[in-house]
Amino acid sequence: MSNETIALFSSDAENLYKADVYRALALPTGYILHFRYPQQFVQPELLTNLASVINQSGIILYVPGNDTSILPDERQLSWRSIRSVIIRDVEIEHHIGSVHFYLEMGDFSDATPHAATNRAILPPHLFVSKITVDLGPNKKWIDRVNAVKDHFRGLPFFLIESIRQGIKRISPTYSPPNKSSSYHLKDETDYQLNIIIYDPTKGAAGLKVENGSADVTLSIPAEHCIGAESDARTYRIQTHSLPRQKASSYSRLTGVNYAAVEVPAPGHPDNCITIEWTITKRWTKAWLFALLSVLASVGLGLAKFATDDLSRFSGSYANVLFAMGAATCIGLSAGLLYVAFNKK
Repeated sequence: MSNETIALFSSDAENLYKADVYRALALPTGYILHFRYPQQFVQPELLTNLASVINQSGIILYVPGNDTSILPDERQLSWRSIRSVIIRDVEIEHHIGSVHFYLEMGDFSDATPHAATNRAILPPHLFVSKITVDLGPNKKWIDRVNAVKDHFRGLPFFLIESIRQGIKRISPTYSPPNKSSSYHLKDETDYQLNIIIYDPTKGAAGLKVENGSADVTLSIPAEHCIGAESDARTYRIQTHSLPRQKASSYSRLTGVNYAAVEVPAPGHPDNCITIEWTITKRWTKAWLFALLSVLASVGLGLAKFATDDLSRFSGSYANVLFAMGAATCIGLSAGLLYVAFNKK
């Protein structure tokens, strides 16, 4: 089956371009990935009307063989499709002559440019163009990983399958002003990150995590190791009490090969992704505190009725009920306040 789409190619000419492909394989559905291209590599028909591509479907393709030391027409290029996307925004940065695409991650896709496609609108001449692609059957995540794994030797692959609160799946939220995604979480709440991991080397590979602040913690054990060729695991995300109404943070996940002879330089782009968090205070505790304060006030009122004039306290049935009600209200509110707000 054939389909017309906007192709966004990323080659092996630079590690930064390969890093985009690695991230496209790892990021969760709905998350935004930022691609940028020099203007001369964008199809002129698209460049003259960039607004028309917003909310259109596209597809990310990896192009191995783009050796810039070889003349363009002599390069041995091939195509490896990665996944479908929705182009959520696009803008030209005139100061540096580049075009920026903000791509919402969709399904993984098995696709190749149609054989009759004009070579002039394909790499190495153009890297963003509207083309017709032929769709194939191998569209699982593992199929797309196997299609490119030889170009990322020694690296484990991973995919954030979902982030959940219990059985509820949480979707990332796109911020047009910031042109980025984040997951909106509540403070003092537990969440789960479900992840799929694949180690083509079947060796000593794993994941490490860096949390941007103490407001949210993604817990992955130190020296984490996959321990198998592939695995699916769940890790805990815990948010903590905020001293303010809202906070932003991040967690950076990195694929690690413990058997690698050379240690990657700090900030090496090929094997990490960053997930942004936006944490807001829950109002549940504020309402609970208010209700328990009211309950305590009711208890004090009942105590006043029971003991208003101790010299004439008769120990009557009504007085006893008032006293028991006062003790219950005050004791219950004090106990619940301790359980809900004790930080030890």
